[in-house]
Amino acid sequence: MEMSGLWGGLYRICEWIYRFTITNLLWFVCSIPFLFIILMSINAMSLEDLGPFYSSLILLAIAAPFTVFPANGGLFSVVRKWNMGEEDVPIVKTFFRGYKSNYLQSVMGGILFVLLLGLFVINYQFYSAMDNAMQLLSIVFLFLIAVLGVAVYYYTCLMVHVHMKTLTLLKNAFFLTIGRPLTSLMIALINFIGIYFSVFIYQVLIMLVTASFLGYATFYLFYRMFSKIQEQAEKAKEGELETANQ
Repeated sequence: MEMSGLWGGLYRICEWIYRFTITNLLWFVCSIPFLFIILMSINAMSLEDLGPFYSSLILLAIAAPFTVFPANGGLFSVVRKWNMGEEDVPIVKTFFRGYKSNYLQSVMGGILFVLLLGLFVINYQFYSAMDNAMQLLSIVFLFLIAVLGVAVYYYTCLMVHVHMKTLTLLKNAFFLTIGRPLTSLMIALINFIGIYFSVFIYQVLIMLVTASFLGYATFYLFYRMFSKIQEQAEKAKEGELETANQ
């Protein structure tokens, strides 16, 4: 028997808090090595000696494809179900099924994204240190770093939603990032604000709801945009069939 009224509303709110928290805890546990290195890198930051900090960044680059990216695969598998109306799916089972089935593509995609990020960062630092007009190229690479950050979200959304080869996923992730600027901007803003708020104001949210809430919001924007693309493709196909039959 489903409750209605005030108590029904409160029950629904508590139910969603539970879902977001459990999913976030699963992501947090699977990302512990990466998050631990981040904590160590923050503690190692020193303006006098940046060596330990740079060493931590290298460790982060190595750890990310094997921890955060697969964890994202599990998390987005769950929020995908929620966005498609399947709110009562078994969270733990769905998370680890998505984690396992997407593990290889998560790792491969993570490695490619980390390599691209390293390349862009090196070029950004190289050109920003110049004193001539070439310094303007640093803005280009700063833009590419931002594009790369959004493309990671598109890659994960596509990975859990459609069956494609890794390089095809990567290509389509960048295509959507550039080809759908409004959705990309919304994804970037929501994640930037959410991460900033969690890191600098209420750090406890990182363990409780940050990843799951941002994952849900990101997939919602992606799914709405992707559904429109599919509808347009179907209408175009129907139009071509009608033209061919005339």
